[in-house]
Amino acid sequence: MQRHETKEDRDNEEAIISEFCWAFGLTYQKLHHEGRYKLDYGIYNGDRKLISLAEVKDRGASFDTIIMDLSKFREMHHYTTMGLSCVFIVRVPEGIHYCRFYEHQLLGYARSAKLHVSAKRETDNGPVVHIPWKHFASLPSGNK
Repeated sequence: MQRHETKEDRDNEEAIISEFCWAFGLTYQKLHHEGRYKLDYGIYNGDRKLISLAEVKDRGASFDTIIMDLSKFREMHHYTTMGLSCVFIVRVPEGIHYCRFYEHQLLGYARSAKLHVSAKRETDNGPVVHIPWKHFASLPSGNK
């Protein structure tokens, strides 16, 4: 999988996952993307047992919905059907928010898939899923 992230993007994502895991007493590990994983991090409990996979995004502005690349959405669906939870963690200027994915929720999200055309980067064009904010919880501020 070809990566189109800058070092700053990766550093921002690491700061977000670090704050999220700190709030819940969890740890994380970056997943390697050489074609094996489409999601960003594994999340572990205190016994170092993998309990969730996470996709992390840093958005400079808030919109009516949060978009996720359809291929990442499908990857989350794959893992949830095997019983592993997934979480989508997003930082916007108002704070960090997260949405836990469970198999029974995914079909409702999939109905909202649309083609996204990015003016910023050609490589961002493709099908996405729009997830309404009502499905996100807010991480309490001041955790770290």
